[in-house]
Amino acid sequence: MATADVIVDARDRIVSWGPAAEALFGHAGSAAVGQRLQDLLDGRDLFGNRVCHDACWLRDALAAGEAVQRYELDVRHAGGRRLRVIVDVQPSAGSRGWTYRFLPDRRAERRGALAPPAETRPPEKPFALTPRELAVLRLLARGAGTAEMAREMGISATTVRNHIQHLLDKLDAHNRLQAVSVARHHGLL
Repeated sequence: MATADVIVDARDRIVSWGPAAEALFGHAGSAAVGQRLQDLLDGRDLFGNRVCHDACWLRDALAAGEAVQRYELDVRHAGGRRLRVIVDVQPSAGSRGWTYRFLPDRRAERRGALAPPAETRPPEKPFALTPRELAVLRLLARGAGTAEMAREMGISATTVRNHIQHLLDKLDAHNRLQAVSVARHHGLL
């Protein structure tokens, strides 16, 4: 596959997204142009940490004129799967932006499919939530406490705590906030 060149402006908005980028990432150029590159591709380092965001080390290095070595990055394909790429970044000729050159990492393909980072990994077991557990989950997402949930649902605080414990177990979460986060990530809220 050819190198997929993507050009961004000084605000990291995509200004050029060619056929090679469409083929590699699965996003049509018409949908990609104008978006922030990090929002579209959700770049993560090899440990699953988000690479670029509003305080991006890469943007700071490029703005300071520092040379950036090639690096590996896991990005999100339009289909949702993670894809490992090798990235080379250079200042764009005649503009205040940058050209990102993406190349699929064939070594990762030979090792097998990439395991998605933990926060995107599907659960080991299906979420078989009861209607009551879903109601409790919605109230948790709204920020309701145990007493408020008990009043609103017409059940005891002990029963609310039991529903919450079942939710934590089913969602493989350690606390209420993580349960809400997992539920949002998997489209339960």
